[in-house]
This record gives sequence, C-alpha cells and structure tokens, in this order.
Amino acid sequence: MSTKQERLIVLGRLSSVLAHEIRNPLAGISAATQMLDGKMDRGDPRKKYVGMILKEVDRVNDIVKNLLDFSREGRAYMVPVRVADLVESALGRFAGPLEKAGIRVTTEYGDDVPRAVCDTEHMGRVFQNLIANGIDAMEAGGTLSVRVWHDAADGQVAVSFEDTGAGIEVENMGDLFSPFYTTKAKGNGLGLPVALKFVEEHGGTITARRLEPHGLAMTVRWPVEPSQAAADDGPR
Repeated sequence: MSTKQERLIVLGRLSSVLAHEIRNPLAGISAATQMLDGKMDRGDPRKKYVGMILKEVDRVNDIVKNLLDFSREGRAYMVPVRVADLVESALGRFAGPLEKAGIRVTTEYGDDVPRAVCDTEHMGRVFQNLIANGIDAMEAGGTLSVRVWHDAADGQVAVSFEDTGAGIEVENMGDLFSPFYTTKAKGNGLGLPVALKFVEEHGGTITARRLEPHGLAMTVRWPVEPSQAAADDGPR
C-alpha cells in the first residue's frame, strides 16, 4: 500500500469521527433556532439573524454529509436507468440558480445510448456536483453544455459538462480531486473527491480538460453494465 493510500485511509477515518461528533450538536442548534424562529413575530427584525444561523447550519450539514460520504465504505445499489433522465433530474434541481446566474443550458442526448446500470442516488449527486461547479465558475453568466453518448467500443456510457467559465490554471489541474483542495471562498474541497469515489464505485472515471480560450470540461464514464463486484444484491 502506498503512502498516499495510507494517508487517505487515515483521513477517511478522521473525517468519519469528526462528522459524527459534529452532527449531533448541529442538530440541537438547528432545532433550538427553529423553535426561536417560531416564537418570533413575523416582523421581528431578529428573524434576519435567525435565518442567517439556519443557512449556515445547512452549509455545515452539507460539509458533514460530504465528510461521511468520503469516509463511508459500502457497495452501491445498482439499477438500470435512462441516463438522460438522470441528467434532466439533476439539471431540474438547479433551474433557479442557473436562471439567476444567466447561464444558458444546451443538451445533446445520443439516440443510441442504452439504459445503463448505476446507483441513481450516487450518480445523481455526481451530476449535481458538476453542475454546481459549472455555476460557480460562471459568475458573469455563460453556457453549460451537457452531452450524453454511448462509447460502444468500450461498452461505456459518457456524460460531459462543459462550462464557459474562467477555467483552471494548468498547475492546479492535478489537485482537482484532492480532498479539501478548493479555489472557492466558501468551498470545502470535498465535492469532487466524493464524486470521484462514487464514480469509481461503478468502475468508472472522471476526467477534467481545459477548454480554449477558457472553460472546463468534466467527463464521467462508466461501464453500461458495471462488474458484479460493484453491485449490491438489494437496497441499502
């Protein structure tokens, strides 16, 4: 086992402990804050600060969820799915933020794409993460191009997300999937490592490619029928 693998194992265990220790008091803070909110009059100026607390609690909850996902060992629950439907569902979750950011979405779904076997929850979260990253990269608006196709030669389905944002510096490309690496002011650096973990559950890959003159393309690939070793015998 390499030194990097050993460090990731230790990091995963530490992340799990931290996440569980944070989750319980965080739930208490959220419940108490919501109780206070319920006792305030609608016009109470303090409601603004209660809302801020709840918003930050939600943000920490997302970090805890990513920590648990990064550290958790488990087998995916695989089912056949129409990949375009999974992509459309992910895009639907971001309809508001995409419109608010002035981002145009284009989609191209291949006619020959077969139903692919995957864990719909995990792969859906992979797509959501890549869409969110595209939105963050296009603060001044732009275009998010999504494409789904079938690589028959390799027996894989592929989904790409291309944005017209600022892109990533060449020297930083190698750190994209490193835990806790982020260029965002409020990022936690776990979104892409978790996405990579989920895709690897399927025997797949995520690759990043810089676009010219600017932008980034993220491509997810996995076998149409992942090996039995990656599949689960039933629901979680």
